[in-house]
Amino acid sequence: MRISLRLKLTLISLLLMLIPLIGFRFSTMLQSSLLARREDALLFTAKAVATTLGDRPDIFDRELFHSLDRSRDLYLFRLSISIRLNGKVDDWQPELGQSEKFGVEHVLFSFGPYSPVSLTFRHLVGQRGKYLYALFRVHDDTIVYRNPNSLYPGKADHIQIGLLDREGTLQRFLMATDRPGWFNGFRMDNNPENLIPVANESRIQGVWLETDGGYTVEMRIPLAMIGKRLAFAVADVDDEKTWKVETLIGTANPGEIGEIGWLLAPSKTIETLLSRLDRPHSRIRIVDSNRRVRARFGNLQALETEKIEQGKSSLLNGLHRQLAPIYRLFTEPFTTSFTAGGSQARKLDIADIEEGLKGKSSITHYRLDGAEVEIMASITPLFDGEKIVGDFAEALPLWLEHGWQSSYPEITFYCHTPDMPVFIHGEQPRCPFYNKPPQQPSTRI
Repeated sequence: MRISLRLKLTLISLLLMLIPLIGFRFSTMLQSSLLARREDALLFTAKAVATTLGDRPDIFDRELFHSLDRSRDLYLFRLSISIRLNGKVDDWQPELGQSEKFGVEHVLFSFGPYSPVSLTFRHLVGQRGKYLYALFRVHDDTIVYRNPNSLYPGKADHIQIGLLDREGTLQRFLMATDRPGWFNGFRMDNNPENLIPVANESRIQGVWLETDGGYTVEMRIPLAMIGKRLAFAVADVDDEKTWKVETLIGTANPGEIGEIGWLLAPSKTIETLLSRLDRPHSRIRIVDSNRRVRARFGNLQALETEKIEQGKSSLLNGLHRQLAPIYRLFTEPFTTSFTAGGSQARKLDIADIEEGLKGKSSITHYRLDGAEVEIMASITPLFDGEKIVGDFAEALPLWLEHGWQSSYPEITFYCHTPDMPVFIHGEQPRCPFYNKPPQQPSTRI
């Protein structure tokens, strides 16, 4: 049987079309193999560091990883911007988005049925320099200021403060004002029945600013006054004739030494240990049993794209630019510049954190919002003896870079892989090779 020239050309064309398909198939297999090896390495290093931290159980005692109460403990942020006490919230960014709402679940006292219309508030505490800063954005349907001639500052809308100083002694303070603006605190007797202040407390300073539907209070307290426990409560007075407290909502009961919550700050001791590992371009986070991030080190910012070596043929560079639109038809766009989020996460909610808190090590994948990059995260439980006290998480970015192989006039994509950090939770942006929907979180134990 004689084959026509047209048929021969058709068969040859089909054969030539198979070459790039075979190449893409090989690339997919290579990618899967590289990712599997990276997952194994990331999980291994996470377990190694978790074991190292587990050999130092005194750290978990000093850094308050035991006996936590999510409903009472306060998380202390490291504020990114210096706070100016003026009642405005602009300088609380980007941490402002992490503020917590207090309402019906945090009612300490209510004279009659509680109504959210009467009192709710959002609260945030942070550290900057030698001060602790606290922000209260209060919704209050009726604002009642204290009578400047009254000996009882608590007979008005006010904020109660209860703390244990560095000697472990209970100290009580009250913040109330007779008008909007700058005001100072009052030192109260440790007996809650005594409503007359012991003295003025000029070291605790605040600003009261009226807003639509309520008021905002900014205050600062010297860190030297505070030990390891702290609680706030907002009191609502609606009647200027009776001056009676209708509702009291708080982070915990500031008048009872056994009910004041822990003040949980990022652990400088653990972060110092993590910094000694010298793992560039990775993010490590230590999470306690309440998912609160207790230590962090590093970031996910990718390395800058390597520059094409000087002396390469200008013809190859020109060919690269001409073929770039074609490459984009078969590859997923990516960037080596991305933002991993400006605010400090108070809690970590990625997949498999709960599995880690149950004692299982795992690998998970997720994507950063607004970035063409995928994160590979290794999650490993932290043990203090036989007890799980948290998760160790490490993240490393996997990103794509342009490169040239040999002297062929073509562009190759490869995963630039820095050395793996040794951390419990690893997050690593992964290079996506082909157009495909974001991968759902997957686990590989």
